[in-house]
Amino acid sequence: MAKTMIRIPESIYRRMVKHAQKEKPLECCGLLGGKDQTVQEIFETQNVARSPILFSMDPKEELMVLEEIENQSMEIIAIYHPHPRTIPFPSEVDVKMAFSFDVPLVIISLKEKDDSIVKAFRIRKEAIYMENVEVI
Repeated sequence: MAKTMIRIPESIYRRMVKHAQKEKPLECCGLLGGKDQTVQEIFETQNVARSPILFSMDPKEELMVLEEIENQSMEIIAIYHPHPRTIPFPSEVDVKMAFSFDVPLVIISLKEKDDSIVKAFRIRKEAIYMENVEVI
């Protein structure tokens, strides 16, 4: 499977990392909307699981965000969430949850105090594929 590139404007990248840092030690979550693999908008959502190891979006809030993405003629580029204490690689929970979506998962590692690491993955039945992330 060929790697694809997810392009994230620096201002949105910073908002995504700030959202993760604000919710630490819990996970946050959200959606990135845009076109042609380029993020145009960040949609922060509430993690109703209120957990440090998993996230769950409120179905009503998720539906509202999906409608807004559609109303703005965008598509979902990725779903994002942090790993407050671990590396940016899909956990067993992430893998189990990923099959309900066919979009990349952006994971923000907050393990290193002063250096957030952001990686993206596409999770398939046969393997986990790394996606390239470019901050523009």
